[in-house]
Amino acid sequence: MKQRNLPTKCKSLLSQWRENLDLTNFERSKFENILTQLDFQIKKLEKKELQISVFGRVGVGKSSLLNALIQKQIFPTDIINGNTKTIKSYEWDKNFKRLDKVRLTDTPGINEINNHKTEETSLSHSLDTDLILFVIDSDITRIEMKSIEELLSHNKPILLVLNRCDQWSSKEVKLILSSIHKKLSFYQQEIKVAVVASSPREAKIKMNGTVRSERKNPEIENLETELIDIIDQSGELLLCINSLRIADQFYKLLKENRL
Repeated sequence: MKQRNLPTKCKSLLSQWRENLDLTNFERSKFENILTQLDFQIKKLEKKELQISVFGRVGVGKSSLLNALIQKQIFPTDIINGNTKTIKSYEWDKNFKRLDKVRLTDTPGINEINNHKTEETSLSHSLDTDLILFVIDSDITRIEMKSIEELLSHNKPILLVLNRCDQWSSKEVKLILSSIHKKLSFYQQEIKVAVVASSPREAKIKMNGTVRSERKNPEIENLETELIDIIDQSGELLLCINSLRIADQFYKLLKENRL
């Protein structure tokens, strides 16, 4: 099978399998949500559209990271943590080798205070996405480890992004990375870490003697290069794997229900 035909052939096989499903009205109703997910994924295969979502705690800079990648202020940011309340997507204006579209999606924080429903929505959406940018702004916390374990248990591909590297010296960054790799060392799946500063700031002394914090250009070149390389080399495969994962999940639920 030629790599350039992967999404087309995967879409054809899944569509044929989907059409031949002999479901009762009860089963169609019971599994309506996951069947909708499957149909949506089949459409993504047809459009050759990869979906990438940011995931992480409140206030780690998920929205500003996406804005830095697309070089536009599309996703709202604020000094108040938890500014993102709903899921929002934007098509990345770049050309890729084997995909026609790449959509970047912002999600609310996983530790939204007193909002367990929002946290579940973010996790559910991220489980449906093809690639996850898991954003942190320091060493991995207990909440983040729990979320990473949950995502890996569903075999989700993760690229870890250590944001706000402008706040530490190079020695401190190395210590943080060492700690992160140690905490993740027991996973069989290798998790790459990209070090960025999506919205760095620098203190400036004004003529009147006051000190003001001024925004600098984002430092995300290594992440952008890594991300584009992943998309060009493995984007089609990630799209197909996620489609087959959802189909497999549905079929297991169907068999369990029938048993």
